[in-house]
Amino acid sequence: MNDDRLARGLGWFSIGLGIIECLAPEKLQRLHGISGHSTLVRMYGVREIAAGVGILRATGDRGRARWLRVRLAGDVLDLATLATAFTARGAKRLPLALTTAAVATITAIDFIAQERLERAHVARSRALPLEGPDALLHGQRRVLTNDEKVDLESFDSFPASDPPGTY
Repeated sequence: MNDDRLARGLGWFSIGLGIIECLAPEKLQRLHGISGHSTLVRMYGVREIAAGVGILRATGDRGRARWLRVRLAGDVLDLATLATAFTARGAKRLPLALTTAAVATITAIDFIAQERLERAHVARSRALPLEGPDALLHGQRRVLTNDEKVDLESFDSFPASDPPGTY
């Protein structure tokens, strides 16, 4: 799966989770054996929706990476909240443990996706322009990253109206 597709998938996941948290906070609390925190769960839902929309609307690797950092911060908050839920009277430990494991897993995925997007942005910003005649393809400048290889033999010859040496 490529980085952009992973980020977009996380964006849609965030929106879906946020909608559930906004529409059914009482059911989520009952599942975990806690109550009295519907407003907090709804606020977390709004945060999830905002992060998801931010990821989907962001342009470029750096923009999506920034919104994934918002998701990461939310994941840390979620994990802290879940940790305190274990101490609540009547808490259902198995559902809480499973939810904590799921949030920890998605936190790792968010971190990996954010790091990959950030690295892709850095690699593009450090791209080295080719010099001389190889930099021109029909009047366009070609930019390559350090890792990219070019097979110059595979390029078509210049059209008759643009012979080599007349750049």
